[in-house]
Amino acid sequence: MAAVKKPWREAATVIIAARSSDVSNYQRVSSSDFHSDQDGFKILMLKRHSKSSSFPDAYVFPGGTIDKSDFSDEWMELYDNAGLTPSLKPLLDIGGKRPDIMSTIRSSRVPNEIAFRICAIREAFEESGLLIVKPSGISKNEHGLAKWSKITQCVKKIGRRKLLQCRQRVHDNGAEFFDLCKELACVPNVWALCEWNIWLTPVGLPKRYDTIFYICCLDDVPVPQLLPDDQEIVKSTWLTPKETVNLWLSKTIRLIPPQMYEMLRLVNFRKFTGLHQFTKQRERKGIERYFPVMIIASDGVIEVYPGDSLYPMVPDPTRHSIVEVDGTMEENLHKCRNVNRIHPLESGPYCNIEPTYGHIRPVDWRTLIDVKGKL
Repeated sequence: MAAVKKPWREAATVIIAARSSDVSNYQRVSSSDFHSDQDGFKILMLKRHSKSSSFPDAYVFPGGTIDKSDFSDEWMELYDNAGLTPSLKPLLDIGGKRPDIMSTIRSSRVPNEIAFRICAIREAFEESGLLIVKPSGISKNEHGLAKWSKITQCVKKIGRRKLLQCRQRVHDNGAEFFDLCKELACVPNVWALCEWNIWLTPVGLPKRYDTIFYICCLDDVPVPQLLPDDQEIVKSTWLTPKETVNLWLSKTIRLIPPQMYEMLRLVNFRKFTGLHQFTKQRERKGIERYFPVMIIASDGVIEVYPGDSLYPMVPDPTRHSIVEVDGTMEENLHKCRNVNRIHPLESGPYCNIEPTYGHIRPVDWRTLIDVKGKL
């Protein structure tokens, strides 16, 4: 499929899960259910600026729009020179129906699956200062795990202060990211990013994005502390999935639906190794695009996702259509056999379907509602 003009911009984001020994990652159901805390994990969350044109004050995963430099043929030359091009092929061998963002034909040597990973890595660096790279001389993929020791091995060549200066240059010009990697004799660690999901902004919002979500498992929480860019991002913090959900439930932080939905998926995992194994087991199965469709009930709006009984057979992401149903949101929740939805501004996701491509459904947020959050 050739590239055509669309009413949205393409983007990439990355959920960074770092191994952590913090005991708060575990949910103690009983005295016998308390496990060692050496294999927990935390998620990097970034708070957007209050004056941001997109999602002000929201806590989000690192990410942003694709840049033409992400498709620069120079990237393939970098991987070629490092002898790493053959190891990129498994990243292209993905099952299922490929979404538009991945099936679009472009005039570049860089496959979509590689370019959007580079985009996510570049944006994570711009927004948080975390550089997901590995030395060019390492040929093995290390089982798709990002190694903090390898990252510091690259970064120490120029020092933290200069690295932050480079980040500003990359922020101003995406092409500078290639120059930085070349100077550090490293490559973006695209093998550490596994496809997780795709979210397309609903029709009717002023800015729309078709965003592929990746997940990256990092073997340790970075030290020293990451620094936000103080432009788009004003704060960075590492939180367990449960902590994040509890903060949202207590209205301490704001989460937009994709972050809320994916974070509740992550609550399913109690251990870092379990999350990492899951991502590797399903990384080649494919992903489904979540395009929310708004349904008007008698007392509010229902936002439905693929698999829900109210979801259209063939949704049109280019047209704003109004679909009305009889009854309240709650009545429709109980009478529909298949549920995959949220009630915006009122609840987290309701989901009883079996997700496609071997994915996992979000935890029922109502089971966590009695916990108060603090930040």
